[in-house]
Amino acid sequence: MNPAMRHLDPVTPTPRHRVARSLGPWAGLALLLAVSPAPAQGLVPINATYRLAGLSSEFEAPCSSGATPLITYSHGTVTLQPNGTFGGSITDDIVCAGAAPTLSYGETIQGIYSVGADALLTFDLNPAMPGIDTAAGYLRGDTSVVVLGRESAVSVDAFSQIAIAMSSGQSAAALSGAYHVARLVYRNDASGYTQESDIGVASFNGVGGFTEGGTRHAMPLGGAATTAPYAASGSYAVAADGTLTVQGATGALSADGEVFFWGQRNGAAIELTVGVRRGSGHTAPRMAGAWGAADLESGVAAAAGPGGPFLQTARGVLDFAATGSGTGTLNGTLLHVETTQLGTTQQLDPLAEPFTVAPDGKLQLGTPPALPGAVSADGSVIIGAQQSTESCGLLLAVSLCDWPTSYGTATAGTGGVAPRLSGTGGFPRLSSRNSGLRIDGGLGAAPALIMISAAPSVGIPVLGGTTWIDFGTAFVQLLVPLSGTSGMAGAGSADAIIPLPRSTIFAGVSFFAQAFIIDTGAPAGFAMTPGAQVTLCR
Repeated sequence: MNPAMRHLDPVTPTPRHRVARSLGPWAGLALLLAVSPAPAQGLVPINATYRLAGLSSEFEAPCSSGATPLITYSHGTVTLQPNGTFGGSITDDIVCAGAAPTLSYGETIQGIYSVGADALLTFDLNPAMPGIDTAAGYLRGDTSVVVLGRESAVSVDAFSQIAIAMSSGQSAAALSGAYHVARLVYRNDASGYTQESDIGVASFNGVGGFTEGGTRHAMPLGGAATTAPYAASGSYAVAADGTLTVQGATGALSADGEVFFWGQRNGAAIELTVGVRRGSGHTAPRMAGAWGAADLESGVAAAAGPGGPFLQTARGVLDFAATGSGTGTLNGTLLHVETTQLGTTQQLDPLAEPFTVAPDGKLQLGTPPALPGAVSADGSVIIGAQQSTESCGLLLAVSLCDWPTSYGTATAGTGGVAPRLSGTGGFPRLSSRNSGLRIDGGLGAAPALIMISAAPSVGIPVLGGTTWIDFGTAFVQLLVPLSGTSGMAGAGSADAIIPLPRSTIFAGVSFFAQAFIIDTGAPAGFAMTPGAQVTLCR
């Protein structure tokens, strides 16, 4: 992996500017749908329990191992409530240098979380002192998968975690077929601190057996890196709630069977394996869009002296853009946080690198020696295994969703109250049956019309107000009765659920909406919301 690609690290989120794609097959489609109000749900409410696992390393207590990092495998469950609180139970299995002592700590965690409009999920484990103990990561569009990385350089440890929502009705048959896998292993045995990263393919038979093969990259501190083929086989089991057990290691399988992980501490070693379903027909245009990435890496750093180790954590946004059918570029401004025994540093680094994608989803990120990886069959999750001459690591990323964004201005109604149009029911994800638009601040019990078009307008005066959609490309009209006391200013609201298409050809497509409310207190009898841009995601 080239040096620039090594900095796939924690990044302060910045607005992403996507070019709205044409609606293509949707353009010209005229629908008239009568929609009844649905319960208000707010911004991406989460009510789920996740099984999580992650690896971390640091130079400090409880081992006080000097220049050799201690290593930790963290695992457990966490439950997120719709009110913005979370709680869970985590166990940290710690391996000090030379494998002695080996420690295990169980702890209860709790705090508050928030979900940003750009799918950024932030946890604060000490709300009384904001920013002291935090972690952040990104949500897959259906909120079933989370990738996390250390956010603050105040901490001296580096960690990366994955979490998968627990489900029901699962069995060994849910894990069947070929999967791309990436793995990171840390060892602290008597021979010294070593690290390994694997990239390969595993085949599951649906009844409890699997085989795996690929490339293993190994690096002892102070020694030369080696790369060689590896092969493995064994048994697995899937519990009804999605808990995955593989050769004594525990993890989870997503409800749709697209993503899994397993991990464990095995003697003086800790390891984390992540897999994504192998697909076909992948192209660079299908990869286009923004991805939230979390990365954990360690290796040799010149700043730490000859053979000295560095620890690096990563959280950032990568934007993929196609330049050909199987080629493209990825860009971003990424925050690089690195720790050695000499201290911790951080800096923002611009990223502009090529990538290639094969039809089966195999990826090469960066210029040679590139970071090998893979994308899931549904195009929503990326895994990678850093295998450079200086480091080993594990890269995780999920395709990001954007919350609907407002543009333009409103035309106020009775009492001078301006109505609003926003998102509801979760991110606008392909095939979602819960996502939609919400009207607030309308006249109580008034009829409203939401119009959806393939393009915005620059703001055209009409009926005493301003329209922000292109009526020439309008293709959906939603009749929505507002709630609230009849005739009361600002008391009317409603949610309109919009069934979204399933095909991935619509990923990244934007549509534009505006609501019109019959209101005798408005100019010409119509109050109008600002426009809302909705971009579909995987």
